[in-house]
Amino acid sequence: MFIDKFSDLNNNVITLIKYLIKELQTIPDVIINTGGKVSSHIVNFSCIGYKPEVILHALEEKDILISTRSACSSKTSDVSRVMQQLHLPDEVAKSALRVSISDLTKEEEIDKFIYCLKEVLDSIKKQR
Repeated sequence: MFIDKFSDLNNNVITLIKYLIKELQTIPDVIINTGGKVSSHIVNFSCIGYKPEVILHALEEKDILISTRSACSSKTSDVSRVMQQLHLPDEVAKSALRVSISDLTKEEEIDKFIYCLKEVLDSIKKQR
């Protein structure tokens, strides 16, 4: 398991984060970047070979809002400082996406996200 320690998270959020990561791991070309001690409600992952902005906008059309980077680094086009500190390959770092989980998130919402993400990735792959 990627997450071995949690801090500042309630049990429901921990369960949902673990569930989200487990489901993301079933998708080809998805790499989980979140690992180690987790103190936020964010799961960071990459879709290798896909432009994150294309995924982001396709999910927006399905009323699913995620982000490509933190708000404090959204104005730059460089790889984020956090991704650099993780020493991730450029292909992984440049394709990073972020999903936020709260104690109000429901498992059904994660299921919808995973379903729509798979649908979007399949659609993008067919357009190549």
